[in-house]
Amino acid sequence: MAVFDADFIPHRDFLKKLIPYFSDPQVGVVQATWGHLNCQASLLTRLQEVLTVSHFALDQRARAQGRRFFNFNGTCGIWRRDTISDAGGWQGDTLAEDLDLSYRAQLRGWRFVYIDEVLADAELPADMQVFKKQQERWTRGTVQVARKVLLPVLASGLPLKVKLECFLHLTNNIVYPLGLFSAMFVLPSIFLAVVLSGASDGLGFSYFYGPDVCGVRLSFFWPIYPLRA
Repeated sequence: MAVFDADFIPHRDFLKKLIPYFSDPQVGVVQATWGHLNCQASLLTRLQEVLTVSHFALDQRARAQGRRFFNFNGTCGIWRRDTISDAGGWQGDTLAEDLDLSYRAQLRGWRFVYIDEVLADAELPADMQVFKKQQERWTRGTVQVARKVLLPVLASGLPLKVKLECFLHLTNNIVYPLGLFSAMFVLPSIFLAVVLSGASDGLGFSYFYGPDVCGVRLSFFWPIYPLRA
């Protein structure tokens, strides 16, 4: 079952190149790469192209080659019908039903294949409001899927390295509230450091980096008192 969004235009040899992978009875999905028809239309579309190309070239390729779970991207791929049925079918209780079904299928033991030399072209959102709505839907959907399948993944008999990757994949959106949390403390720290340095004779302050927390580098200001003879 080949799946495409309405704006995707697969190349003529798309099926011919991907169908042979289903000769392996354990393969449930073959995911191809996205191309872009309007990537040079604006700064917004050029930035989206960088993000999308990075996602496929780094995230999807690394997960596939490392035998980690990776998700069907909602379009530009082929599903085995038995895989969909065995995993419980498409379910509408999340906004990321493709991610949801991908995890449920891989928990059932189906193997996913990623092919980066086959692609289908599509248009990127050229309007900021449309882009924001798309990102909100993807973010909200990922959080919903994490709430639904993360505990079954962690309770399964999967190798620890696979569970760790699943956890990082499904909870990656935590960087947004952590970034906001960090920013809320950085600005008061700057203000306090400036006030103290001006109010105290010879008092200065130093900026240093704290640890990484889920990809967020915590940063701090600290007052430095000079040594007196």
